[in-house]
Amino acid sequence: MSPCLFSVYLDDLYFKLNNIKAGRHSGKVSLNHLMFTDDICVLSKRTWVAKYTLDACQANAESHGIIFNCSKTVCMTFMANTTKGTVVPMPTLGMQRVKSVSHYKHLGIVLDIEFSDDKDIQRQL
Repeated sequence: MSPCLFSVYLDDLYFKLNNIKAGRHSGKVSLNHLMFTDDICVLSKRTWVAKYTLDACQANAESHGIIFNCSKTVCMTFMANTTKGTVVPMPTLGMQRVKSVSHYKHLGIVLDIEFSDDKDIQRQL
């Protein structure tokens, strides 16, 4: 796929995700996704919003003939100490369930569900 076409597909998805108006808020700005080249990170405070956002990603992909690689798609659930142990339903992308992980390397940084950078520091050492 040419870089120009890839950009058009991502721009279209970017605007669709921005129009959802749900996610993490900072003042008047709503943040529900981060995009970098072919990498998309969906952010959500609620499970139903995550599902809605992933459904928008899937619909956009299908309309452009794109297939997400679900073997590279993961879900990390960050919880407050008061909600630890709560069972969170795993979202789906298309018809495939997304794998749950406790840590993940995203854009070169290891993230984990404890908001600790210990794994990333160990990796760099």
